[in-house]
Amino acid sequence: MLCLPSESSCLLPDQFHSLMTTPQSPLRPYYPTTFEVDPYGAAFESEYLVLIPFMDEKLLLKHYQALDLTSLTENQRLRNTHRTSILIIPDETQEAREVECPMVKNVFPVFSIKTHQIPFDIYNISFQAFQLMHRFTKTNPPGPQRVISILREDI
Repeated sequence: MLCLPSESSCLLPDQFHSLMTTPQSPLRPYYPTTFEVDPYGAAFESEYLVLIPFMDEKLLLKHYQALDLTSLTENQRLRNTHRTSILIIPDETQEAREVECPMVKNVFPVFSIKTHQIPFDIYNISFQAFQLMHRFTKTNPPGPQRVISILREDI
């Protein structure tokens, strides 16, 4: 909730919507509908800095703890826990499997994909492995075996 605009409240469980969208909410000032941007040093509009007030973390925590979280589904509870991250690499040599993402099932239906998946702990990953993952956005990523060896050295 610290970095989501109020228009994205639909991504959160129902219990949180009113904190972001109701005019009477004490958190509402932190979710402005209009704001200024700072284009300084940005090449593209998407890089502009949004000038909005910093969230009062103590206020957010106070209202978060006041919510009835017992009605959250198991999936909603799991979304807010630290678990092993998975690096997903496109790999045409793998057998295709169906993938469903419950968090965004309204946006992305079940789809089929050929990937190689490597579990890792994002909080204990070296800078070298981080740079390697960043390079996957490039057109010519290294093969899965090289990625596995670097990540295994790191973990």
